[in-house]
Amino acid sequence: MYDLHALDLFLFAAGTFAAAFITGLAGFAFAVVAAAVWLHFLTPGQAAPLIVAFGLIVQGASVWKLRAAIKLNRIVPLVIGSAIGVPLGAALLYKRRRENPS
Repeated sequence: MYDLHALDLFLFAAGTFAAAFITGLAGFAFAVVAAAVWLHFLTPGQAAPLIVAFGLIVQGASVWKLRAAIKLNRIVPLVIGSAIGVPLGAALLYKRRRENPS
């Protein structure tokens, strides 16, 4: 099905490790580091879902380790703002695109 060789699998593992390591140090940039390696042997259609899935796993592990330090009363305003702002912004972008389909 896919024409992946042993070198490709090694590069995939090395790129994943490097991206996870950088994310552990900096707290972000998994997608940038992983894409820089993975897109050399994976198509963008294959790499995009992997980047999202692995990014969620790496960030989820970080949040799980720090769960005791999370103060819900400080997160609630961010969640409420996101719950209102994201659908509103998506609707505005959709409307804008329908008006100007350039």
